[in-house]
Amino acid sequence: MPAKILLTLVSILLLCPPMAMAGETVELSLPPASLAKWYKPANKRQVWLHTMFRLRRAMQAVKDYAAEGDHIAMDKWANKLIKDYHSLADMVPEWRDEIDPAWAERLLQASRKKDINNVNLALRKISVSCKSCHKEYRAIVAASYRSPTYKDLMVKDSAKGKDMKFRQAMKQLSYTVNRIMIALQDGHSTVARRSTQSLKQQLHDLGGTCQTCHKDVSTKIRILGKDSSPDIEKLQQTFQQTDTKVSQRQLGHLSVNICARCHGIHRTLAGLREMVISAD
Repeated sequence: MPAKILLTLVSILLLCPPMAMAGETVELSLPPASLAKWYKPANKRQVWLHTMFRLRRAMQAVKDYAAEGDHIAMDKWANKLIKDYHSLADMVPEWRDEIDPAWAERLLQASRKKDINNVNLALRKISVSCKSCHKEYRAIVAASYRSPTYKDLMVKDSAKGKDMKFRQAMKQLSYTVNRIMIALQDGHSTVARRSTQSLKQQLHDLGGTCQTCHKDVSTKIRILGKDSSPDIEKLQQTFQQTDTKVSQRQLGHLSVNICARCHGIHRTLAGLREMVISAD
């Protein structure tokens, strides 16, 4: 049996039933350790993931060609399907019992005999085994092997002329944003201006790490580049007004457009991955 991990509801909002109450726990099964070698970084390619893609494609092709009465194409894709289906047990021996070889063989035989009814029946039975495994493991596997990790990522600190850990850079950004808001609420415009300059540089430094994963520079441009620069400049311009609430609203707008957009994509899964890996 795979190891078990209890995660609080607060930590796995994306995975829990919507009616669960805060403080409840959900038991998740961790995948076998052997699965890791079929994902990056242990493997150069996402082998397991692409095997899943091929299986889904093959199942659709068999079903479609069966409906069209194209027995040659149906048989071709049935063979592809079964080849990948059997490979699952070889890649992750711990899941051998999850594979249903009897229905796989029945699919092949039905396809060769052009028995459409039994082809469809076998597809449904194989699909049941797929859904059962997906229900138990798919979310946690995605969190473990297909979500970002920032553990070893470094961010340039221009102010100090050295690199710092990613988590430290995030804390620094959070501190600076709050420093600006506190200064605005207390009427300390000089502190707000100075902190905004620091924020601008810190965001620029953070942008230097984007290409570690995002080879397309458009992501950086959109969130931490020229597309977002006007928000910071507009914040600086609001300091000339006597009503600090205008500046506060602009700071909130900036936080949503820059911070929240990245957090919405990366932060929850990255945090879940850390919890899963550390508990494994």
